[in-house]
Amino acid sequence: RHYLKFWRAESSLPSDCVKQRHNKKEYRCAVARNSVKTIKTPIFFVQALTDSVVMSIHDNWPLADHTFVHEPDLKAIASHASKKHLSDEKEATRKKREETQKMVEKTIDDLNSGILDMKVYEDKQLELTKKMWENLDEDERSRREEYAKMWKNQMIDRLREATNENPNVGVFAPSCYVHTKFDKIKI
Repeated sequence: RHYLKFWRAESSLPSDCVKQRHNKKEYRCAVARNSVKTIKTPIFFVQALTDSVVMSIHDNWPLADHTFVHEPDLKAIASHASKKHLSDEKEATRKKREETQKMVEKTIDDLNSGILDMKVYEDKQLELTKKMWENLDEDERSRREEYAKMWKNQMIDRLREATNENPNVGVFAPSCYVHTKFDKIKI
């Protein structure tokens, strides 16, 4: 729902999908997997198989570093966690997930309000990712490569589902760690 607000897209949801949901959780129609079979207009997806923004902002891929945006928030999370000494590991994990989601939502709000510029954010993410990658030991690098491969395979599966469910779907899906750097690509 937050992303619909960010993109001001509430009114652009596929109407047939919304009708099928009978006014319940219409926001799920923003996800292609939920709506592609209801769309009659030809669709052409341009989607990096390892999307730098989707993996880092939306799904908190461990290679991303949000500290340059949320340094005060991260300090507050660390301080809060150390004061409470949460003994229950599940509770600590749940709290960390909640706090991380709040940071992601704050990033979206900051992008939406203009406090944070998407190009600046993405460029900084890529710069920090390169630095972090250089400092990873071999085991950690291997673990993160496996995660990226798993992500890529899931993206391929979802795009394949879309083309199987709707004959009007076309796809361009380069195997790149990018988000909006398709400027010079000619099809």
